Amino acid sequence: MHVALHPYEDRHVDVPTYLLEFGTETTGGEKYEEAPRCRCVGCRWPMFVRSGSRTPHFVHTNGSHCWLIKALEQPFVPLPPGQPDPTAAHQLRLALRRNWRRHYAKLRAMVPGLSREEFVELLEAAVRHRIFEYRGVHEHSLPRMMVVLMEYPHTAGLRGQRKHWYRFVVRSESDGTAEELWIDRNSSRLDRATFRPPTNARTKPKLPDLIGLEDVPDDDRWLSGSEPQVHKFVEVLVEEWFAARRAFAG
Repeated sequence: MHVALHPYEDRHVDVPTYLLEFGTETTGGEKYEEAPRCRCVGCRWPMFVRSGSRTPHFVHTNGSHCWLIKALEQPFVPLPPGQPDPTAAHQLRLALRRNWRRHYAKLRAMVPGLSREEFVELLEAAVRHRIFEYRGVHEHSLPRMMVVLMEYPHTAGLRGQRKHWYRFVVRSESDGTAEELWIDRNSSRLDRATFRPPTNARTKPKLPDLIGLEDVPDDDRWLSGSEPQVHKFVEVLVEEWFAARRAFAG
């Protein structure tokens, strides 16, 4: 990966910054002991700089079992709700339709350059994965549940507003299930991973391409206050989508 935590401070550093401060580039996990180890942004395990045929990048020292490796290499696919709650699901769908402008604004704050088409794709994904049917879900958790269902490549979104590839990952002490996004806020959290765009347009970025990892706060304040304004062309597309789906009718 191309970003790590500073050895002594709670801030991110890239490889050039680390080498500028601490000196010689390392070539192996157990060499150059005089150089303080930076730490993984995910698991906090010690890391060193590796070079060679690739651009110099951070790698874990021996013994790491980093949750971030699994989270980034395997896309998050929520399991179907084991005990669906049809009544609550209907109320959630109505709430989403009623407050979709707030949800749209919240997701745009989470995803740089989110387009109206991507918002509709997220609505489709939410229906497909039946996220409304989980028991105990509150409306303010819907954006966190929806945002993990897609990738956000640099080639999509609003033109000129997205330079990197984004992916949202569930940081969890277990294997990661959808319920952990709202049931236990202490054992799970949502992170936004930022990647350098892959050189091959047919591939998705992986851990070595990571350049940033950022916590996504969990709160419900965005549901209060005045309703956000949206452009007319956004409103037309989204309202047409809702109108064509009976499940969101009152």
